[in-house]
Amino acid sequence: MSSIDRNLFRLHARLPAFRRLVNRTIALLDRELDDATSVAFSGGKDSAVIADLCNRCRPGVPILCVDPGTPWHWTVAERSMWLDYARDAGWDLHLFPWQKWSEPGVSAAADERAHQRAAHSSMWVGMHAYQIEHGLTTVVMGLRADEAAGRKKLIMRRGLAYDYADHPVYRRAVLPIARWTTRDVWAYLVSRDLPWLSIYDQQGPEARNGWVGRSGGAERQAKLRRSAPEIAQAARQVLPTDLF
Repeated sequence: MSSIDRNLFRLHARLPAFRRLVNRTIALLDRELDDATSVAFSGGKDSAVIADLCNRCRPGVPILCVDPGTPWHWTVAERSMWLDYARDAGWDLHLFPWQKWSEPGVSAAADERAHQRAAHSSMWVGMHAYQIEHGLTTVVMGLRADEAAGRKKLIMRRGLAYDYADHPVYRRAVLPIARWTTRDVWAYLVSRDLPWLSIYDQQGPEARNGWVGRSGGAERQAKLRRSAPEIAQAARQVLPTDLF
């Protein structure tokens, strides 16, 4: 990130409106966080913000991360960077390996969304087992309305905190930065000196965390092949053909 961008985000963080936004978010977390809460962390910009906010409000809250592996989610250096940061910041961070890529069982051409969902079906097994064992039935997530139309509809319908009716693990979800803009997120990251993954510098601040993931489709993979061919080659060797 350029020094100009950093300074612009620092200026944004000094605006009274942004400070009020952060204070409202902290007030929400003060109301919602309890002994049954865990934070979903991916290493991406949004989850970095909520992990920091939650640990400020409730030091030692469990911060749980599914680790899809290197180099297609994060590099070895970036993984170590976050582990070191979490240790120094006093986070209770737990990493759970992504056990395997399951066979999708549905044609990507016929239904990309169902294909992606099936391909990731094993992603949460380890984390969910930990949450069940420790009675962690409230989850804090970094979903934001301006990232996707589906998320915007969900947030408009359910709000910033809502109860689950039939989830196998969760009874309540909290979306503290659901109405934050991307600029708000970067202002918080820069003003708090939080680290971020290199994908944001290589593909722009609107990039999704991780080189290979649940969304982005052909455009995302084309960017990967252009900006990091060595990662693209590694991904092809382990990921389902239709997914990559």
